[in-house]
Amino acid sequence: MDRFLRGLITTLFLPLLIALSFGGVLTSTFDLRATALEREAKSQIESIPASGYRLIELQDAANLSGKAANAYLAQSESSILFADRLFELAWKTQDFSEREKAYCGGLQALRSALAQDPLNSTYMISWVRNRSWLRHFDCGQPFDEKQVNAVIAAAVKNDPTNMLAVFEASKVLVSLGKRARALQLLKIFLSYNIGITAEHQSYIARLIKESSDIDKLIPVRIPQALRWARIVQELREDEFSKFQDQFERLQIEALRELWREYEAGKYEQSLYYGWLKEGLLSASTPTVRRFIDERMVSVLSRMGRRKLASYHDYRSKLNDVQIIPSTIANDTRPQKGVFAVWGGSQLFSFDEFFRSVGFFLSSGQSVKLIELHSDGEIVSPESVKLFISQDNETWNEVQEDIEIDRLATAEGHVLAIRLKSNSPRYWKVHYASAVRRRQMRNTLSDFVKVYGASSREGA
Repeated sequence: MDRFLRGLITTLFLPLLIALSFGGVLTSTFDLRATALEREAKSQIESIPASGYRLIELQDAANLSGKAANAYLAQSESSILFADRLFELAWKTQDFSEREKAYCGGLQALRSALAQDPLNSTYMISWVRNRSWLRHFDCGQPFDEKQVNAVIAAAVKNDPTNMLAVFEASKVLVSLGKRARALQLLKIFLSYNIGITAEHQSYIARLIKESSDIDKLIPVRIPQALRWARIVQELREDEFSKFQDQFERLQIEALRELWREYEAGKYEQSLYYGWLKEGLLSASTPTVRRFIDERMVSVLSRMGRRKLASYHDYRSKLNDVQIIPSTIANDTRPQKGVFAVWGGSQLFSFDEFFRSVGFFLSSGQSVKLIELHSDGEIVSPESVKLFISQDNETWNEVQEDIEIDRLATAEGHVLAIRLKSNSPRYWKVHYASAVRRRQMRNTLSDFVKVYGASSREGA
């Protein structure tokens, strides 16, 4: 088998390396002949059954690639294809000796591809990834970590915009215990913000072990600072609280820089407003949300949207209030209707036959703004009534010092209820109609948001 593998590699690659050492200009006849041979070799390699696992099946394809090499125009893609097939066959064979020879043959094929295209960053990282993975195999050249690091550095230097190569290089560095350098490369990867898949997101989110990793990994810029807070929160929900403060600092710093660039005329108003809207959906803490509300006031005033600017101005002075929501169907006597089941995330329609939605406040909290968020059309303010209670049994309607608006905000369609600060423990928003519209829909957990005592008052 050793003799066969050496002959296989020699047949496939040695003529190519010899040919590449000579200069000169080929005639179009040789070019066409070589291209045809190359195409035939690729076709034959691709036709090898995936279920096959013996190297002998590559004999004819190797001979064809060798002929193409003699014609001088063998392309590096054949070497890569040949390497991939050798690695595939190595996976399938149960014979360890044959597997080792296939792996080593694949590495030789990758080196040959690099000889043909020495500045190709993708090929460099492919060799690095496989050589690191197979570092326990000698393959005629012992594993050299310094060489691997040098090839990674060259690949990034040669093509810093090759994000796939940068990402794969970072994975190799992690596997070699070079985590700090891996985070540096991934920061480059994230700075370009292109071609990021769900697989990339999952891998990167898992790399964050402590809050200081966030600075090492995520660029201080928009939209990265916004989106990665949301991604990490979604993928690591149970652990996100320990990263919140760092994301808050990162987001505010990035938003400040964005504001300076906007004021300097670098961004169009519509683009800046769009990023602020995204920020409201990705704010890592109430502090970030208030910061964005303040910026919204300025840009919306310039856009002539005074009503929405007033809403953001009002909310920018308020804290988020934690609540436990509930709902009652067919609440035909809202002064007596009792909430029995608290919490949940079921989808429901608010605007159907005297539906009520409410929430419970913990001690010491007060309410100045209630938001009802809908995926669809909002009901008219006239069809809504507000009730308060201290015991969830006897309810009193709030009729004075209340302002209800329908708004189209960055967070969707909102029915905003402003009122003077009040601290009853139970609150009820009642749909005072028998009409079953069923257009104001959302999950219970996302339907009600509450804001209270001024952050500046410290309450």
